[in-house]
Parts: sequence; structure tokens; C-alpha cells
Amino acid sequence: MLLTPNQKISIAQRTLDAEILGLREVREQLASGLPAAVDVLLGCKGRVVVMGMGKSGHIGRKIAATLASTGAPALFVHPAEASHGDLGMVTSQDVVLAISNSGESTELTSILPVIKRLGVPLVAITGKPSSSLAQHADVVLNAAISREACPHNLAPTTSTTAQLALGDALAVVLLEARGFSAEDFARSHPGGTLGRKLLTHVADVMRQGEAVPRVSETAGLSAVMQEMSAKGLGAAAVVNATGEPVGIFTDGDLRRLVESGRDLRSLSAQAIMHKQPLTVRTDALAVDAVALMEAHSISSVLVVDAQGLMRMTDNLPIPRPAHSLVPYGALSVSKELSALAAQVRVVFFDVDGVLTDGSLYYSDQGEVLKAFHSLDGHGLKMLQRAGVVAAVISGRDSPALRCRLAHLGISQFTLGTEDKLPAAEQLLSALGLGWGQAAAMGDDWPDLPLLSHAAFACAPANAHHEVKAAAHYVTLAQGGQGAARELIDVVLQAQGQYLIQLEKHRKGHLSL
Repeated sequence: MLLTPNQKISIAQRTLDAEILGLREVREQLASGLPAAVDVLLGCKGRVVVMGMGKSGHIGRKIAATLASTGAPALFVHPAEASHGDLGMVTSQDVVLAISNSGESTELTSILPVIKRLGVPLVAITGKPSSSLAQHADVVLNAAISREACPHNLAPTTSTTAQLALGDALAVVLLEARGFSAEDFARSHPGGTLGRKLLTHVADVMRQGEAVPRVSETAGLSAVMQEMSAKGLGAAAVVNATGEPVGIFTDGDLRRLVESGRDLRSLSAQAIMHKQPLTVRTDALAVDAVALMEAHSISSVLVVDAQGLMRMTDNLPIPRPAHSLVPYGALSVSKELSALAAQVRVVFFDVDGVLTDGSLYYSDQGEVLKAFHSLDGHGLKMLQRAGVVAAVISGRDSPALRCRLAHLGISQFTLGTEDKLPAAEQLLSALGLGWGQAAAMGDDWPDLPLLSHAAFACAPANAHHEVKAAAHYVTLAQGGQGAARELIDVVLQAQGQYLIQLEKHRKGHLSL
């Protein structure tokens, strides 16, 4: 049967309306069982053991997970497996939460007498208050609905929605009754977004000690720039004679100085620093520090009580707005990685999955077409302008690729070979360089030999997991979407070329 778009929408709306009606019906039935069910679960000294068959079992698994994550230890036990030994998981300290719309599921009703003999409280969620399950239960949560959303009134739709909603209602009442806080939730979700937001403090992610760019008040602009480049950060703390921070100087301040036309040679850090900068404490939440930086459109903030310097482009394990998820500007990397990048004189790039997103488009004539990112392209030009060789080794060869390489001025390349190591060694020999001066970026297994030999091995965010495990640095950007540019920015920054080239671009002196 062919349906028009309006018919499809109408059926979907009818389904949602039926489920909304069912939830309203269940809402009106809460008084008969919910308060007692909450009391039983609050008094549980063990775990909430959730059981259910079929679709009710799927709902039960979700309810168990929700209870466990909101302060009520819970697990799911399959009724059929329970009758074959898994019932041993249930102890006298537990509470059983059994779910069945009909209340007559054979696998469930057959173990009810055993549960009762154990003396375990039984809470039932059922659509039939007179069913066998309800008769055995200590407390019944009535999930009765007038009809399913299914047009034949057969497929569990509204009934399972009602079960799920009742489970959520139980969990929320319990967490409020226990005073379960957002911090408690975070502790059971350390790998989740909220957990990372609430458990990560500034002290966990800030730079400190020798990793913090710092200069004295009397330092000249040249010394300030050298310190920022050496530490790989677009900012430096200005400290007084006792080492206390009195100001900050950033690459944004440098841009404004250059644009002002002032004579920069005679300026000291004290004269150019931003006095009374924003600061945070080490015990502040990292997410609050990021919010502070975003609110003031700054990328660095001083941590005064530990003299740390934190940057929004550091790998903070907290969510950011979409515009800063893939920072194409100067990135902050560890001192060790910066040292590796500082020695690089040649970078080997794969093509598919690195300079492109890995997609291959074939024309009717069999010609392979690829999409390249302009950010990567300009980065490759800047890399060569900084005196670092950009080399390409790819398992494929195509006119489109050769055209792209010619446009970028890349003359060192080997195409159409899966055996990349000999090709790389031949290029190194021709350049008079060694692996200690080489970086490599790849996304799949054929790139592993290069990554294992290169002094600085890199992989894009969407590389194969084995490749990412072999890399020193995994970019935030994906292949074909700025990954190569991110690596290039790291290299330029480590070699003190990032700000130099940035100023040349701002002034239009690209030929210098």
C-alpha cells in the first residue's frame, strides 16, 4: 500500500495520540499503588531485581539501568533463565519488580511462588490488576490502558510506553526521596557528558610548572614571543620578581600591537600585558572555566593559586559549542609532543581518509573523483613555506590527485603503492633526512609501517582504532575535514612559525 506524505504523518500522529492517551490513563491510576511501591523500594537493603518477558523484558532492562544510575542498585534477571538457576541471584535483601502487561506470562508466573517463599517483596507493573502476577504481588502499579496504538490492538505499543513511563516515574520519585544530586549522578557516569562536566576540575586539565609560558615584567617582546612559541601556547603569564602573576599577554594582544603601528622593539612585557586578567581557582569546575572564557571571548585564563595556564583548545573532556569542537587554530599539545614536532623536516601524508574523507566517487567513464578540503590545502602550502617538506604516499593514483598535488606545489610523492615504507625511505634518502626528522599521518593499516618509524606519528579522528593506537597524536578533526591542517598547525607552532605566518597573512606579506 502506497501512502502519501500526509497519510504517513497522520498515522504517526494517531500513534502518538494513542500513547499520550494511555499515559494520561496511567497517570490517573498512580494513587492506588505508587506511594506503597516507593516505600517498598526505599526500604530495600539489597538490589531491585527487575524481571519481564518479551517486550516487557526490554522495558525492564531499561528500567533497571535507570534505577541503577539514579541511586537504586538494580539488575535485570530474565524469568526463563531464573527458573534454570539465575533465581540464585535474588537474595532475601532484594525487592523484585516484575513487569507483564497481561500478568500471565508463563515464565514469570511459574517462579512467583519461589519468590514468595524467599520472603522477597514483590512489586508488579501490570495492565491487568486481577491477573496472577497482581495476586502474588505485595504492591501493584496499575499500567492498564484502553487500547494499543497498533490498529489491530495487538502489538505492544501503548502498553510498553506506559510501563517505561511508570519505571521512570518510580526512579525520579526515589532519587528525589533520597536527595540524589547531580554530583551523585556524575559519579555513576564518569564516562558520560555530565560526569565529565561535574567531575573534571581545573586542576585536572591546567598546564602547570615548566609547561606554563611565563616571562618577567622586564622581558622584551621578542622574549615573550619566544616563550610562547617554545611552550606551544598562544599566551604567556607575566610575573613579578616574586613569581606572582600580574598580567597576561596573548597572540590577540600581539595582533592589536602590530595593527597599532607602534615601535615594538622597545616594549616590555609590563607595557604590553593585559593587567588584572580573569582568573580561576584550581578547584573550579573545568566546564565553568570554559564558560568564563567563552563569555569573554578569550582562549586562556590564569589559574592563580597554582600559576597554571589553561586554554580552551586544550583537550578538555567537556562539551563545547559546535564552532569550537574542531579548533583549526593553534592547538595546545604536551611539551613532549611539541618537542617531537619541533624536529620535523618532512611530513608524509596518506591521501584517502587523510587529505580526503575517504569517499571515492566514480564517473560513468570510471574516473575516480575526490573531495579535498581548502583548509588542508592552505596548510600544506604554509608547511612548505616554513621549510618543511610535504610528501604524499598513496595506494591510489588518479589524474584528480596529480592535479591537486601540482596545484599545491607538492613535488615529493609516490602514488599507486600499498608498500609505503620503501617509498618513504627512498624519499628520505633523496632529501638527506632520517626518520628522526619525519612525521607521518595515516588512517588505515597500510600506513602503520610509516607511523611506527616516524618520530611524530599522527592519525585523524576517524582513523582505524589500531592506527590511532599507534599514533603519538590523534587530531580532533576528521580526515578530509581539517585533520592535516591541525597537524600542520602543531608543527608550525612547535617550530615558532605559526605566529610569524599568521602576522604575514594579516599584513598581506605572503611572499616574505
